[in-house]
Amino acid sequence: MAVTVGPVVYAIYINEVLSKEFPLDVEIRQTWGQHDLFYIRIEHQKMLVLNNKALWPKNAPVRIIWGQAPNNIQTWYGYVNHHTISANC
Repeated sequence: MAVTVGPVVYAIYINEVLSKEFPLDVEIRQTWGQHDLFYIRIEHQKMLVLNNKALWPKNAPVRIIWGQAPNNIQTWYGYVNHHTISANC
């Protein structure tokens, strides 16, 4: 019997709004007895003018969904603790 393989799912929700940014890499760090940390690196277009305004507000709720449909979907819940904007020209 053939197993149907579904599409790969990946979505980041900030304040329950789907993020339009495309992450270049992500990493989840889970340690027993400590908070989980989810690192996300996003690169914006060079022509986009960024200022100090938070793209993702501090303490905003975060929901990250990833996996392969239909039976292997994971969900991580957290909040924005820290973000950094840096320029690499």
